[in-house]
Amino acid sequence: MKLNSVVDENTTIYKNGSMIYYIGFNRVIEDLTWNKSDYDDYLTLKEIKEQVKFPVRVISDLGLEGFIYEYGNYDDGKWRLYGITKGYA
Repeated sequence: MKLNSVVDENTTIYKNGSMIYYIGFNRVIEDLTWNKSDYDDYLTLKEIKEQVKFPVRVISDLGLEGFIYEYGNYDDGKWRLYGITKGYA
């Protein structure tokens, strides 16, 4: 996947290992309503978009890889790949 490419809004973000914050305010969003599962609480990018009012950036760092997604920085209503990390391992 190339940087700045459009990302499927059904991409799942798990609560553990992620941080979601408003772009420009540099404030972490902590009042989202997460779906519950036996493994970990989760949201899709679409569900995050529906709950926030400003441009947002999502950092999802998993074991061997991680991704940074961004929404609202362009006026096209799409999530984009902002960055790739090497994960926390």
